[in-house]
Amino acid sequence: MVCESLVEFSSSLMAWYFQPESDAKDAAKTKLMAEVRPAFIKAQNRILAANGNNGYYFGDETTLADVILFSYIYSWNAYVPWVFEREAVPEMYKVHDRVAKNPRIIEYLASPRLHPLQRS
Repeated sequence: MVCESLVEFSSSLMAWYFQPESDAKDAAKTKLMAEVRPAFIKAQNRILAANGNNGYYFGDETTLADVILFSYIYSWNAYVPWVFEREAVPEMYKVHDRVAKNPRIIEYLASPRLHPLQRS
C-alpha cells in the first residue's frame, strides 16, 4: 500500500512535469498543489505517525518503502524542489535523512552507476 502510494504520487508528478507548456499543464499543477500533494502528505504522515515518527515506515529496519521515498525526494528535488520542501514534510525527511546515511546508499550516490539525470 505504501509503495503504491509513493509510485502513484510520482506518476502524478511525471504526468504534470512532462506535459507541454499549456493551460492544461497550469491546471494540472494547480490541482497537484491544491489536492494531490496535500492528500499525499497527509497519508504519508499518518503512516509514519503510526510507527512513532521514528524515521522508518515500518518497525525499525529499512524497507523498500523507505528507499523509494528517499529516491523520490532525492530525484524530484533536482527538478521541482517545492514538491518535497523540508519544512512541509519533516516526517518524510526523517526517513530520507536516515536512508541517506546508509553506507551502501552513500556509495551508490558517489558511483558511476547513478544515472546522470538523478544527480541532484
